[in-house]
Amino acid sequence: MLMQKDSIKKYACLVFIIFIFLIKTKSNAAGSLDTVLSGTDKSQFLDITWNFDPGTYARGYVTFNNGFSLGSNMTFECNGVVSGNIRLNNHVLTLYGDLYLGRGATLVGPGIINPQLHSIYLLDVASVTGTVNISSSGTIVGNGNYLVLNPGSVLNFNTGWLGGSLHNLNIRNVNHTTLITNHNGYFTNFDGVSLEITPNNYVNLNWDVNVMGHCQIMGQDARFDSSGTTYMYASSTWEILPNTTFRISPSNGGVFFIDPTAQFILNNATFELNWWPGGYFNTNGRFVVNGFSTLRSLTGTPIYFGDGASAANDPNIIIYPGSTLFIDDRTTVKYQCIK
Repeated sequence: MLMQKDSIKKYACLVFIIFIFLIKTKSNAAGSLDTVLSGTDKSQFLDITWNFDPGTYARGYVTFNNGFSLGSNMTFECNGVVSGNIRLNNHVLTLYGDLYLGRGATLVGPGIINPQLHSIYLLDVASVTGTVNISSSGTIVGNGNYLVLNPGSVLNFNTGWLGGSLHNLNIRNVNHTTLITNHNGYFTNFDGVSLEITPNNYVNLNWDVNVMGHCQIMGQDARFDSSGTTYMYASSTWEILPNTTFRISPSNGGVFFIDPTAQFILNNATFELNWWPGGYFNTNGRFVVNGFSTLRSLTGTPIYFGDGASAANDPNIIIYPGSTLFIDDRTTVKYQCIK
């Protein structure tokens, strides 16, 4: 009889433990956790959408195959791959390590990602839905993949005092509402970046850009407005592809060739000057024309080639065979190269 009572107690205890487990599992059916999600003891591979409860954080090797959702501001230090939706839910995701985006990864706003000098790596095509702010200094490394800005989305790349960087990245569906840039007086590095502007639209970058590698601007009857300063570094290329206009409207900026091996290419495209006190100078570097390309000044201020003071500042003007550089009727071009 005593053994039977002990068995009943053990059975009741087991039932209670299972009951508590089921309640916990039900409350975390989508994968929520009250304290910390850790992959430091052993790797974790999650196939469910993980809901982070307020006050949680993630660290270690954790792979999210179906994304995760924020319940509050949180820190993230996982070196596994995140696929699926990252739902910010109007919170701040602060990175204490690099963030790796896998297949089908989508940054879902509204919300903020604070890189803190860390990088966001694209291992496949990724996208943005809603309004996502990239604050402080960070780097997006595309590995040649596309970052697609879905209709109605906004990517606000707001770099901090150390600037930010975009590497080997193709950004699709760019226009004046989907890509907003605020550099706070600092710079952004473009290294192997292409911007695909939506047809009959434009984008305005009000930041200073350091161009490295081969960068491209493209879009059918589209326009790229630059109101900051573009610095062209050694062996860099800034190529404007067919039916696209590159317009500069700077108050104190423009395109400056830091090295004579840098080249600015008009490929059946238009270079447009909207405003410049005293005209715009093309000095140093290579100014390349391919196909039928146009120079245009909207305000009558002249476009200069060379500064007339030093042969070292003379640009190397290259017009490919069969190509034409058309000078708009409203435009004055002054060639004052020494050599």
